[in-house]
Amino acid sequence: MDIATQTINNGAMRVATILAILNNRAANNALLPVTILVAMSVLRYNKYLILWDLHEIVNFE
Repeated sequence: MDIATQTINNGAMRVATILAILNNRAANNALLPVTILVAMSVLRYNKYLILWDLHEIVNFE
């Protein structure tokens, strides 16, 4: 895993943790599983999404 991907993953994990804390603090536990699923999806696919974004930026017309 290269440094860029690791940094992105750390950032996404930090955001997921903050969201989980906020959900717990608001006693809004119904959203917690959704938050976790979204966070997992971000961690799994963010590399491809960022590569796609770069592709879009490069090919911007």
